[in-house]
Amino acid sequence: MIMIDTPGRIESYVQRPFGSIRSRRRLVFNWERVLADVEIAAIKTLGKDEAEGIFYRTGKELGLRYMYFGGRAVPSFLAPRVVRYLFSTWKTTGFTIAENLEFDPVDKRLVLNGDDNYICRFSGGGSLFAGFAAGILTYIYGIEFEGVITKCSGRGDDGCELISQPRENGGMSYTYTVDVEDIKPVKGYDGRNFISTTSKERIPSITDLIKQKKVVHDKETSRFSLGGECIIPIEVGFTGMLLKNIEEQGAEFDVRMEIVDSARAIGKDQFPPRVPESTNLVKLRSILSSFGYGLPFISVKKDRVVIDLLNPPYSGFGFQWNILVIQGLLSSILDSSLNLEEVKEKRSSTVLHFSR
Repeated sequence: MIMIDTPGRIESYVQRPFGSIRSRRRLVFNWERVLADVEIAAIKTLGKDEAEGIFYRTGKELGLRYMYFGGRAVPSFLAPRVVRYLFSTWKTTGFTIAENLEFDPVDKRLVLNGDDNYICRFSGGGSLFAGFAAGILTYIYGIEFEGVITKCSGRGDDGCELISQPRENGGMSYTYTVDVEDIKPVKGYDGRNFISTTSKERIPSITDLIKQKKVVHDKETSRFSLGGECIIPIEVGFTGMLLKNIEEQGAEFDVRMEIVDSARAIGKDQFPPRVPESTNLVKLRSILSSFGYGLPFISVKKDRVVIDLLNPPYSGFGFQWNILVIQGLLSSILDSSLNLEEVKEKRSSTVLHFSR
């Protein structure tokens, strides 16, 4: 994967190991802690089986969506090569569960082994990644695959293990058939995400923060972190899909409040109260820009805050998760519980209105 960034926007290009197809996606950096906190709270509220089922289904949708960006079927004789190629790239993007890879092309059985994988190293879950693997394999082979986490270091095991194989083989905790029309890239994805935007003001990109050593890129694990917090680059549709699935399938869990509270806790570490408010707001602007939220312009008044995001990410699943993260970070900086009053969406910008 090649990641290209400018202030406010991050793109990824993946060259397929067959043909000349190169897929282009819009990425956003997400706080690992928020994702882990949401999974932990969902397990506590809904029970492990129901919560992990939601994360599994979202993962499988994400895996299929990831493959549909390429827009081309995989020739059967190339399928084993493509499987090995795609899952070997996982460890280059921080998925440490893929440190070791075994694939049996006859039984079509994938086994990944590693340790301390994203998110589940804290939540003890992992079904998100089992679903993700199953979605990718379902696309490649054109038959339903399922996946399961058999070991997880986040729940005390001596490492992590993921197995994915055809559904007909059995032995899986969950089965789910994705309606692919619901998860394919929407019409206008490129036109909304990859327009040219500029600003006379100097607003940093993720590359700028890496050069300034504010964002650390660990070459051993291929993970990024800011102020000690791990951040994960993911295609923009993921959090919208996850939020939608949780709210539809786990109505008794107040996921929106959990996102705000988790982000506010992160804000206490990222924006110390001893630092002037104006300085912390400048840092927030840098974070939003470098994380790929769009070019941010922040106006703080006595009773309200307005944030105008120029060229924000567009997926068809909404940007609400990221807006809730902004709400939590802002509430931390201003030491006030902000309320989201209005979201005005235009073709090339989104304006957020918060009351204090």
